[in-house]
Amino acid sequence: MTRTTSEKEIDKICANFKAAAIDANPVDIFEFAAGYFTDLKCHAQFITIDTRGLVRVPSARRKSVRSETIDPSIKPYELKIRKNPHQWHALNRAIDKIQDKLFLYSHLSDSQQERIKNALSERKVTREEVIIKQGDEGNYFYIVSEGTFQAYRNQNEYVTEILQEYNGSGYFGELALMYNEPRNASVKAVTNGTLWCLDRKSFRSIILTERFKQCSECESFIRNVPLITSCLSQEEIWKLADSLSFRNIPKNTAIIDEGDNADGMYFIHKGKVKITVEGVYIKTISTGDYFGEIALISKTKRAASVIAESDVTVCKLAIDDFERLLGPCTEVFSRNFSVYKEERERLGIKHEINGSKIR
Repeated sequence: MTRTTSEKEIDKICANFKAAAIDANPVDIFEFAAGYFTDLKCHAQFITIDTRGLVRVPSARRKSVRSETIDPSIKPYELKIRKNPHQWHALNRAIDKIQDKLFLYSHLSDSQQERIKNALSERKVTREEVIIKQGDEGNYFYIVSEGTFQAYRNQNEYVTEILQEYNGSGYFGELALMYNEPRNASVKAVTNGTLWCLDRKSFRSIILTERFKQCSECESFIRNVPLITSCLSQEEIWKLADSLSFRNIPKNTAIIDEGDNADGMYFIHKGKVKITVEGVYIKTISTGDYFGEIALISKTKRAASVIAESDVTVCKLAIDDFERLLGPCTEVFSRNFSVYKEERERLGIKHEINGSKIR
């Protein structure tokens, strides 16, 4: 039987479109609308209406809404490029240099990282060779192994803007593959060099499918965090879920060290952690709780240590994303600051860091 769309669903779909359009601020609203609703139709199998009547549209939460359909149920694409021992050594060295910076790779499982390595192919390039041309379709993601490369954008036929230079390490080309958009810049070789290339199909099959699953899991989890549901709208929750990254922390491992610079806040997905100040036990928190926000608000160093009391899985929100996404929660965080201050005084901890001592 053909399913009809209710007036309530239409209202919610229109509300989601309005939020996406405001966020994207497109030059051509008609072109944006055409792409948005075309993509919406492609993702129809993923659309659900929750118990509150909110429409869940995974593909509509990014600035670019014309990305290709990602169906996690499809069998993963496997590509294995034969490599000799010297090439394997060079590849592992190139990845080691960027692993902490390349979020899309570092949060994959060991088996998924191995699939990425198997699919990477070596490419030798010569000086002045253009690797990526602005405006072209994106077919490969690149990791620098050797040589110097320069990313630049042509503002017009007379003006060229230099964006970045890669000296012996780095990566580029992922954005066009993620969002199915033309290359927004060019990259050329300044010297002879070597790149490792990941084809479009492998990139989307391994990296984006895993990221889709992680975002869905993050969203399901944060909907159970009272702070989130009380402060953020549907669209803001989607953006937050898209920005969180999972980290697995072994028991007795320090997640935050007192005195360190603050680089983000954490939501506890599973397990429990203890908070200490100057070695003094403060309290234990567990699944659904969060920590690390006070140092971000007060712009100070970490004023407490947080240690895993069990094996813990946390969702980390980087500092830049915190400021961009959790502005509506500032009032709640400020109330927490007062509670933490009272707790510090109760324990007789006098020393403060710019007025903040907890977290």
